[in-house]
Amino acid sequence: TPLVNKSPWEWFITLGPYLVILPILLACLAGMGLSIYNRHSYPKISRYVLIASILLFSEAFLGVYLNYRLPDFLHRQMWGTHEIGLALVAKDGLMSLITAISLGLLLAAIFRWRKIKTDDLQT
Repeated sequence: TPLVNKSPWEWFITLGPYLVILPILLACLAGMGLSIYNRHSYPKISRYVLIASILLFSEAFLGVYLNYRLPDFLHRQMWGTHEIGLALVAKDGLMSLITAISLGLLLAAIFRWRKIKTDDLQT
């Protein structure tokens, strides 16, 4: 349906999932901004945070988009229920992997930050 002919409910259904991930997107944008701002003072920490923020930002948008479009696309490709289910599980596995890598990078940044602060206190 054209965008101008959508009812408020159709707008909500279309945009609702994107609004739900808004806190994640804002946190990712803040992480990107802080990592760019601190890139000279803490280059490795900034790199970890920047990569994790970009991955989480991409995963959030990609996850919502794929949840919205993938089942219809696979159905139009004449895939059966089992194949569609397998593709959705594979998509969820990929999203979980991206989240785990991002969280690992953020944990590495935290531990590196703590090491820097501990070394500063000892000197």
